[in-house]
Amino acid sequence: MATTTPPSNRKRNILIAFIAVIVLLDIALIYNIVSSKNEKIAEKEKEVEKTKKEFKEYKNTTDFQLDSLSIELEDRIEYAKKIGADYEALELLKAEIEKDRDNLRKNAGSNDSKYKKKIAEYEEALRKKDEELDEFRKSNKALLDQNDELKKDRENTQRSIEELRSKQDQITEKLEKYASDIKLTNVYVTAVNTKGIEKNPSQYKARQIERLKIYFNFVPNSNAKVGAKTIYLRIVEPSGTVLSAGNQFDEASGQKLYFSAVQDFSFDNTQKTLNLVYNRGGEFRQGRHTAELYLNGQFAGSTYFDIK
Repeated sequence: MATTTPPSNRKRNILIAFIAVIVLLDIALIYNIVSSKNEKIAEKEKEVEKTKKEFKEYKNTTDFQLDSLSIELEDRIEYAKKIGADYEALELLKAEIEKDRDNLRKNAGSNDSKYKKKIAEYEEALRKKDEELDEFRKSNKALLDQNDELKKDRENTQRSIEELRSKQDQITEKLEKYASDIKLTNVYVTAVNTKGIEKNPSQYKARQIERLKIYFNFVPNSNAKVGAKTIYLRIVEPSGTVLSAGNQFDEASGQKLYFSAVQDFSFDNTQKTLNLVYNRGGEFRQGRHTAELYLNGQFAGSTYFDIK
């Protein structure tokens, strides 16, 4: 008795066969795609190799060498401009090289062996120009360094001149001030007793003196301004103490000094005799005293006197 395949198994076998066909078709399609891509990749690789070969061959051509020299000269020209060197000769050389290159391109296929010697000459000229530029750079740097030193020296000299001018102005100012200073002469002291009798202080005892009179003359000075002048009197005792009520004035150097009396006088550029009175208000000490006179803060004269 023959065996009959169930309908369900037949359907399954048909489905498997169908799937197998589809898989085979996919494999075939993938294979074709991969093969196509591999062929394209191989073609691209051939093109790249061809380009490399052509470029390698071009590098050995006269055209390439002339073009490279032109580019190098362009760099040298920019460098020369940067450092301030003369670049006219470089531009002329570049123009000559480019002219040879253009002529070579116009006559493509012609024998370019005649340019080989010129290329060697151009390369030698470029080497010499490099040496000249390097030498110029070194010289220029030395000049810049020298200029810096000169600038520093000039600044130092200018500073010294300004200092000298300042000192000269100070000296001139001092000389002008000294020339216009008013001096006092014939300075002497008298003592007045309680009866109003005026004598040399040494002729009185200390308890007899009521006041002192200090006489002096202005020394005429055409450089001095006429007008009111303030005179300060300092009576210095034998011990060095200044007889003062505690009042001070500014001495010319800026120091504050105690004074015994002060009075304004009119200076008219004549040598008239004037006097300044000092009232002690107490008994003088025995011994040698000093009378100092300051005119507008500047020491103008002095004398000494003795009291018994």
